[in-house]
Amino acid sequence: MAGRDANGRFIKGQPSWNKGLHICLGGGWPKGKPSLSKGKHIQTNTGRTHIKKGQRLSPKTEFKKGQTSWREGKKFPELSGINHHNWKGGISPLRNKIMGTFEYRQWRSDIFTRDKFTCQKCNQEGGDLEAHHVISFNSLIRKHEITMVKQALTCAELWNINNGLTLCVDCHKKTDNFGLKPRKRQMWQDA
Repeated sequence: MAGRDANGRFIKGQPSWNKGLHICLGGGWPKGKPSLSKGKHIQTNTGRTHIKKGQRLSPKTEFKKGQTSWREGKKFPELSGINHHNWKGGISPLRNKIMGTFEYRQWRSDIFTRDKFTCQKCNQEGGDLEAHHVISFNSLIRKHEITMVKQALTCAELWNINNGLTLCVDCHKKTDNFGLKPRKRQMWQDA
């Protein structure tokens, strides 16, 4: 092939493949050339839709700004929980259920407010902040043998704001009880 070496790479200084060809690439049809569609009607978007790019729908069919969806606020019990095709038997971890409660969000908010939205290690103000458990969340759940959300809500030690610190994401990752369980972390560091 002209303009390429044996490995198929372009050779510098060779003319391009389309040099001298009259091809329409978005710049309009060359002057003096007869149009290919002369006397023919070319239909665009064949098989997809009759609406062309940039064309507006009529006001009757167009979704109006601020109009609520037909399913807004409606519940579909026949498609939720056990009846949904993706139901896997209620396997959401207890940790996720507890962290979704109002009490947990209140605990986080109280810690952020107490620490004035500042990382307690690097003094970064604002940004991506996280609430860190001094005594890890999982060890408190094991210590108090919590198996249900109701038990967690009644456990005072879990919601004690003295067990929390505001940390930025980077400082939180450097803590002893972030991510890996402390025993696994120790085994990982020894290896």
